[in-house]
Formats: sequence, structure tokens, C-alpha cells
Amino acid sequence: MFEFVFMMALSCAVAGWAIDRALLAPRRAAKAAAQAADDLLAERREREMGALRAREREAELRLRDTAARTLAAEKMHLLKEREAELRLLDTEARIREAVARRAEAAEKSASPVAKPSRAFRELSPEETAARREARGKKNDAAPARAQKVGPGDRLAPEVSLPPRADDGGSSTPPWEMETDPAYWREVAENPVSDHRVH
Repeated sequence: MFEFVFMMALSCAVAGWAIDRALLAPRRAAKAAAQAADDLLAERREREMGALRAREREAELRLRDTAARTLAAEKMHLLKEREAELRLLDTEARIREAVARRAEAAEKSASPVAKPSRAFRELSPEETAARREARGKKNDAAPARAQKVGPGDRLAPEVSLPPRADDGGSSTPPWEMETDPAYWREVAENPVSDHRVH
């Protein structure tokens, strides 16, 4: 009896192993292969997602850098425009200043006496009298000066006349010269001659 049970149990185990080898082993192998394929696919997908995220991060960084450079370039452009505007305003101011100086110089050259000098200011009556008195004292102290002789002039008796060139050195009084045609002819021929008494 014991041997019969043992043989039945052994035959069931052998039959189960044979059934497992025939039916269940290929299914497990296929399941394992599918799991491995899923694992490989998941790993590849994870790597691709990592690479994609890295590319997206790099693109975002490049975009930020480009935006920063663009903003800096715009600021630099605005600064250059402001500097150019300031230089233009400075140039216009210098041109206006030069034109004003040139106009002022032209006005001064057109009217050289812009302000009355002290020599031409109006004198008070007291200053005029003092100057006349000083001039009279100076004339009294100075020697007699040469005087011009012309028609109608009368000389003092102590003043001698220069000899004339046309009568051989004779001295003719001016009251006789007024009626002398030769005298007036000489004056007409030589108007710049010096007819002064020395």
C-alpha cells in the first residue's frame, strides 16, 4: 500500500514537471522577455527625456542670454543716440557762440568808437575855465610860434616875413601880397607850399 501511494505521488510530480516544462515555461520565458523589453524601453525613454530636458534647459539659457544681449545692445544704442544728441547740441551752441562773437566783432569794426572816451566827455564850466587859464599860462611861457599867412592876415611889427622866391629875396608885407597877382598865382600853382612865418 505504501509503495502504491509513493509511486502515485512520484508519477504526479513527474507529470506536473512535464506539464510545466511543456506549457508554463515558455509562457514565463515570454513574460520575462516582455518585461526585459519593457525595462529597456523605459530606460531608453528615460534617457531620451533626460536629453530632451537638457536641450530645453540649454535652449532656455540661450534664449535668456540672447534677451540679455539684446537689452544691453538696446541700452548701448540709446546711450550712443543720447551722446550724439548731446554732441549735436554742444556743436550748435558753439556755432551760435562763434556767430555771436563774429557779429560782435563786425559791429565793433563797423563802429570803432563804441563808447565816448574820457577825452571827449563834456566838461563842467569850472573845468573849462581852469583849462583855459592853464592853456593861457602855457602860451605865455612858450616862445612865439609860427603863424600862417593868408589873405586878410596882419602880422605883428616884430615878425619878419621870409624872402620870396620870385622877387630875388625881397620881403613883401601881407597887405601888399593881397593885391599882388604873382603871389596868388604862386599859391594856386603850389597849394601845399608852406607859407608860414618862421
